[in-house]
Amino acid sequence: MNYRNDRKFEWVTSEQELLLLAALQQGKDATDAWQQWKTTVDIEDIDPESYRLLPLLYRNLSVHGVEDSEMVRLKGVYRRRWYENQLLVSKITELLRYFQDAAIETLILKDVALLLHYYQDDGLHPIDIFDIFVRWADGDAAIALLNKLGWKLKEKVPDKILSKLSVITFVDDSGKILNLYRHIYWYPWQENTDFGSGAIATQIKDLSTYVFNPTYQLLQLCQQGTIWHLVPPIRLVADGMTIINSFADSIDWDVIVADAEKYRFILPLQKMVAILSELLLAPIPGEIIKKVRDLKPSAFELMEERVSAGEPLPVIKTFIIRYSQYLKSVQSSGLKFKIMGFPKYLQEVWGLDNLWSVPFQVTLKGMKRIRNDIFK
Repeated sequence: MNYRNDRKFEWVTSEQELLLLAALQQGKDATDAWQQWKTTVDIEDIDPESYRLLPLLYRNLSVHGVEDSEMVRLKGVYRRRWYENQLLVSKITELLRYFQDAAIETLILKDVALLLHYYQDDGLHPIDIFDIFVRWADGDAAIALLNKLGWKLKEKVPDKILSKLSVITFVDDSGKILNLYRHIYWYPWQENTDFGSGAIATQIKDLSTYVFNPTYQLLQLCQQGTIWHLVPPIRLVADGMTIINSFADSIDWDVIVADAEKYRFILPLQKMVAILSELLLAPIPGEIIKKVRDLKPSAFELMEERVSAGEPLPVIKTFIIRYSQYLKSVQSSGLKFKIMGFPKYLQEVWGLDNLWSVPFQVTLKGMKRIRNDIFK
């Protein structure tokens, strides 16, 4: 492969491009990229996000029969990841068993789902956080169960607010974080039957649970790539290519395009498809690539990106984040409802007794953030 050093994608550096090629491509493209990458960087001093991909790099180079003095180092990183994940998989399995015994069905998300269902190798993907989705109707029982098992709220939340939150963050005595989801605004699922057509059944050892199907798993990567989630893009690219490599025939790209437009994930989808198709040569249908390129981000999505890049005052940024979340939650409503409903949304999010308390809370929270920014 004749790699173009002047090639540049917005999401990753030129060194990370080489690493992605070496870790995810096949044949001479992979081995040539490896030779270039290792002479471009100091493996002992690479950025943390590149380090996360070293186990994936090790496996790919091993498959290609690469013999190199650096393979010993890469194998050590892989084995350490594998060992750490054994402990975490055992922990999440025990937790899911309690959910199963309590008749609470679960859908596992993000790190655990990617590792166990999509990578299918305990040494390849780190588990930073446990993310579990339950039906809204099971939310109170799930919270009570986690409390019983020693998981505590990461931040103190009044009960009247807790009952309305879509995502609740817990932490255990070891410092492990767990996010309990009761609603994901972009994911349609059936309340009284199952988790809908977007979920598929899977096994973790002898336990039954659900994960997103490949289509919705890719859509979640786009959602994580929005500017407010701050997930480093190189992770998303590696995860996306892994899903496509194994499940290309199961991906409904039309659903991804339609939902990305509907829920304002256009910019991350465009960046994702560009690097997957142009750099990694992912088998994405040509008509889909064209559709994605032709999508027009909304004015608000473009404004979000400009605000994020410009690093505005925290109070302004926080307001825009809140309004963005609100718009996405009522994306099918008319303009008048969107404008008039925002104060009501803030009332519910903050657990206020009446609508007239909202302006006071806006002022109070704004003053606190400005004060914190000044004296930090």
